[in-house]
Amino acid sequence: MDAEDLRVLLLQQEGVEVLTPVALTHLEQNPLAEGAFYPGDLLAAVLKIPRTYWHQHPDQGQRASGVIKAVERLGNLNDHNAPHATIWQEITRFRS
Repeated sequence: MDAEDLRVLLLQQEGVEVLTPVALTHLEQNPLAEGAFYPGDLLAAVLKIPRTYWHQHPDQGQRASGVIKAVERLGNLNDHNAPHATIWQEITRFRS
């Protein structure tokens, strides 16, 4: 599955248990992995997964936090052609 397939299915809440670890592997290799919309759209989709999933899978939550730390190191995401405000809105929501 490519980033777009994962993005769409995760936004539809399909196969979350199986697809989230796959998506995180993509994001660990490239935190701004891009589906059809913009660099980082896969990360935005992953961070929209319901909070209950992350509570039930703390190991996956730690992986997502590691991806977020990699995004932080990138600085201004606009410099990477990614929508800084959109991605940081999802990061902030995920962390709250």
